Amino acid sequence: MNITRLGASHPRLVRIAFAGALLVGAAAMSGCIIVHDDHDDWESYRYYEAHRARPRIGVSVDTIGPAMASQLNVDRNRVTMIDSVYPGWPAAEAGMKRYDVITSVNGNDNASPDVVFATIRNSAPGEEVTFRVLRNGEPIDVRIAPTTVPPIQRDYK
Repeated sequence: MNITRLGASHPRLVRIAFAGALLVGAAAMSGCIIVHDDHDDWESYRYYEAHRARPRIGVSVDTIGPAMASQLNVDRNRVTMIDSVYPGWPAAEAGMKRYDVITSVNGNDNASPDVVFATIRNSAPGEEVTFRVLRNGEPIDVRIAPTTVPPIQRDYK
């Protein structure tokens, strides 16, 4: 058996291997200890979970404040504002712009950040997702096919 001490920057989890079953529980104390057998590759698993291929469009988002929601005549809890668009990613290639406000995704009028990201994550590779956005007060549709491959990997194949 190996015993590994987690640093302060990691979530406080206790993992115990017992008779082939893995129990995961949150620890209420700092500096918890993880117990695992020699065949458990915890670091590789953590890396995989952090970097596994998920559909993405290449944006960061934010919510809008009450003043902007009032001016746009929208429910601030049901829209998502594009904070930045990453060059080379599908959102940039489709013409999405910074400060676009997503008001619907695939016809769903609830376009909160959680709904937007869930729709992107649940899309099949190559399947287009349609975003209705407000830009300069005008609604437009932007169709984006999410990708699991970052632009730098696509450019150097």
